[in-house]
Amino acid sequence: MGMLRLIDEGMQKLMNEADDQELELALSNEKYVRAMTWSLWLPTLVAAIIAVFENIFCKVLAIALCAHKQPILISVYSYGEVTDNFVVALLGSLYSLVLGSNIFPLWHSFVTCLMKYVHLKLMILNKRASKIEILRINSFLDLDLLTPYQLNLWRIRLIAYFVKEHLEIRSFVKEFEQLIRLPVLIDFIIFSVSICFQLYAFT
Repeated sequence: MGMLRLIDEGMQKLMNEADDQELELALSNEKYVRAMTWSLWLPTLVAAIIAVFENIFCKVLAIALCAHKQPILISVYSYGEVTDNFVVALLGSLYSLVLGSNIFPLWHSFVTCLMKYVHLKLMILNKRASKIEILRINSFLDLDLLTPYQLNLWRIRLIAYFVKEHLEIRSFVKEFEQLIRLPVLIDFIIFSVSICFQLYAFT
C-alpha cells in the first residue's frame, strides 16, 4: 500500500507540474499501459473460456464412462456418489482455473504499470535536466534582474533537486525489486517444472 500511495502522490505532483510536452509523455505512457493490459487479458480470457468448456466436457465424459464401469476411469475419476463427486471435481477445477486465469494478467499488468511509471519519471527527469529552467523552483523569479552569480546559485539548486529526484527513483526501483523478486522466482520455478513435465510427456 505504501508503494501505491507513493505512486499516486507522484503522479498527482507530476500532472500538476507538467508542461504540454510532459503531459504528452504521460498520455502516451497511459496508452501503452492500456494496450499491454488488453494484450494480457484477451488471450487469457479466450484460453480460460476454452478451458472451462473443455473441463465440463471431460467431467461429463468421465461420468458417462464411469457409469459403464470402465476400470481405468474409475481409478482416476472415482465417482462413488456421481452427483456429489461431479460437483466437487467440477467446482474445484473451475476454481483453480478462474484463480489462475486472473492471477496471470493481474500480476503482469501490475508489474507493467510499475515499470512504466519508473520509465515515465526518468523520461521527464531527463527532459527537465536537459533544460535548466530555474523557474521550476521559483516561478516568481525575474531572470533579467538576476546576476550571473545568482543564476548559477539557482542552477545549482535545480541540479540538486534533480539529483534528489533521481535518488528517489532509485530507491523506488530497489523497493520494486524487493517486491517482485520472490514472485518472479516462484513463477519461473512453476513454469519450468510445467515445461519439463510437458517435454517428458512427449518423449
